[in-house]
Amino acid sequence: MAAILSLGVAIWSARAGVLALVTGLGVIYRENGRRGLLREILISLTLTTLLIVVGVVALAAVVLTPVVLNLFNFGALGEWLAAILRWPIALGALFAALAILYRHGPCRRKARLVWIAWGVVAAVVLWAVGSALFSVYVANFASYNETYGSIGAVIALLMWLYVSAFVVLLGALLSAEMEHQTRADTTVGSPRPIGERGAYMADNVPGA
Repeated sequence: MAAILSLGVAIWSARAGVLALVTGLGVIYRENGRRGLLREILISLTLTTLLIVVGVVALAAVVLTPVVLNLFNFGALGEWLAAILRWPIALGALFAALAILYRHGPCRRKARLVWIAWGVVAAVVLWAVGSALFSVYVANFASYNETYGSIGAVIALLMWLYVSAFVVLLGALLSAEMEHQTRADTTVGSPRPIGERGAYMADNVPGA
């Protein structure tokens, strides 16, 4: 019961962070919130749960892939496969998480995956580069342990999440502006004329 209660509190707390990202996506896509409070809570909880599942899959890919391959005694081949396979699986899970967030976060008619993909790719690349640079910064220049003592690692993690959130929003901005610059219907379903697509970026094309 304690574990279930703790998990529920953790998911509810993480929901606030996901809701902040959803709000940021609404600003980027220029969508005024039209969801009721209950629907907003349900959507944020659903997105949070899905993102947690994707995160667990990514972590399992990085941590468990070498263990599973070692069970079959592949030797050097197993180590080589573990080094190659775990990162594509982890990145694939990250792609899926961002695609889910970009498509279902904003309160609008859903965008086609092809118009989300560019922002997802940009966000993943920037996140990988930013994470590497942040790691170098923490290891060589930051003084989190000296400043915060035993919780220095927690503060560094929060800072990394803060940077990651901005990268996620930057990728969404790229996807949104690409939608904003084409006359083609970027939303799902049968093509609709401009002004009837249920999405600000698709309905307000410059010069249309």
